[in-house]
Amino acid sequence: MESTGTHLETLDFVMAKYSGWVAPFGFCPPPLISEVVRINHLRWSTATSEAISSLELWRDAHEILSRIYDFVPEQWAASKSQSPQKWTLVGNIFFASVALYCISSLQSISEPPIEIATPAQRATHVQFLHLCLVEAADAPSLKNCMLWPLVVLGVEAASCDDRAEMRTFITEQLEMLSRQSGTFVPLTAKRVLEAYWRSGQTAWDACFDRPYALTLLISVDVHKMMSRGNP
Repeated sequence: MESTGTHLETLDFVMAKYSGWVAPFGFCPPPLISEVVRINHLRWSTATSEAISSLELWRDAHEILSRIYDFVPEQWAASKSQSPQKWTLVGNIFFASVALYCISSLQSISEPPIEIATPAQRATHVQFLHLCLVEAADAPSLKNCMLWPLVVLGVEAASCDDRAEMRTFITEQLEMLSRQSGTFVPLTAKRVLEAYWRSGQTAWDACFDRPYALTLLISVDVHKMMSRGNP
């Protein structure tokens, strides 16, 4: 987290250099990656400074969420030369994931907790993300890019209405990802989430007892999405 300031300072350069690539950030759309960087920096700034008031925190968090809501998956998918339906699904998955990350991870960093979205809005994002991930699970070209969205959904599965069904889906997908990728990372995510679910806690930071690098692939093979007729 100490590097969030550097990430923020170099954000414009990174976006300018890599935004034209097919999938430079593991499929996550560059505008949403920018907001993840800003969320991380806001979390770090709040944790290390007593000068940020609750009102300033709410304002900054609300501005981030507003920019996330400005992202239109269909428009982003239209910029791709092929497979617009698959790219729209990818955009929807990361839109819901980043919105939930913003809402959940910023809510508990102050006392009292800030509220930048209603419970109904949060529940809508959870259900939408679940549905999108179920659809993506049937697309071989997308499975290896779903680790972080599954983790975000896993945090929400601590308290949502359909938690039992959601938890089963998440654990099954993480086990499958581990087998397909040949790495232990998805099983680490599964272990962390299951311990969190057993704890009975629901706050974002209660899920992670230490930093985890939940990255499945260093590079992403997107040839299936770039060839017509492939799922």
